Amino acid sequence: MLPFVDEITAKFVVPFYLEILHGNVVNPAPAADHEAALARMRAVAPEVTFDIALDLWPRGWREGLMASWWAAVWRWPGLVDQVEPLLIPSRSCFEGQAHCLALTRVNSRRPRAVLMRYLDEYLPRPDLDYDQPWAMASLMFACADAGESLPVRYTEAWQESTSGTRRADLGAVAGTLERMRALADAVARH
Repeated sequence: MLPFVDEITAKFVVPFYLEILHGNVVNPAPAADHEAALARMRAVAPEVTFDIALDLWPRGWREGLMASWWAAVWRWPGLVDQVEPLLIPSRSCFEGQAHCLALTRVNSRRPRAVLMRYLDEYLPRPDLDYDQPWAMASLMFACADAGESLPVRYTEAWQESTSGTRRADLGAVAGTLERMRALADAVARH
């Protein structure tokens, strides 16, 4: 267990963050592992509130990752205001994955705008290899959910950004994201 873990972190972060990280829970793993993780998440999900997420977001990458995961499960409308200032500056490693996932769960123009701002900032920067594949895949889903086409400039910018030293399998990330969205729905249907 992490040092100095309070009750909230012990209950809603520590048991799950390694499974949520990189979508580990939905990527090749025995079905029994997946079902066990789903059962554990469903057991605590009804207790996770937006106020708990507000407490977790500023703490650290593990807590921020899980706050955004729970936001993806519950689709809280206020999540965009919380996630945007964490995602755009890419303040820490890994948590941007869950921020991007959470943004796909709110079907409005604003989450798409946040993802576009992130991509405008970071796609042209090959020296900053952060959560660009997650943001791009999330924008693809967010646009599809809204019945919109992905703006061509992002397709072109993605192709340009991956033609150099940055390598990312967008299809694999999109597949992981799709399975994470399905898992979030399954957790919410407890």
